Amino acid sequence: VFLAGSVSGNGIAPTLRGDASALFGAAGGAIYLTIGDMMRRRIPTWMYAFPVVFWAWATSATAAGMFGNAAWGGMDDTKSLLGWTNPEFILYAVYLGIGPGVCGRIPTWMY
Repeated sequence: VFLAGSVSGNGIAPTLRGDASALFGAAGGAIYLTIGDMMRRRIPTWMYAFPVVFWAWATSATAAGMFGNAAWGGMDDTKSLLGWTNPEFILYAVYLGIGPGVCGRIPTWMY
């Protein structure tokens, strides 16, 4: 509920723009979950999982490149989008991709 004249704990007044952003974000999340549920029922899990994970990576990388200080090139672990390929971090990245990423998430999509 929008309360005119209210102020949050940090002294910043809520705006209609912020309320609209929250509403559109919630609507987008609901649409995503609904479409995802329909798609999981119609196609095999792996055919569903690959595009979902790919687009999640693509949008995250694009946003990091546009709004952050990330760079596409190099192996600098502090700024590169491919810093996880640094030999120092590759085992952690593979573990996180296979362990929680595949073994944790994919089985839950089956139900």
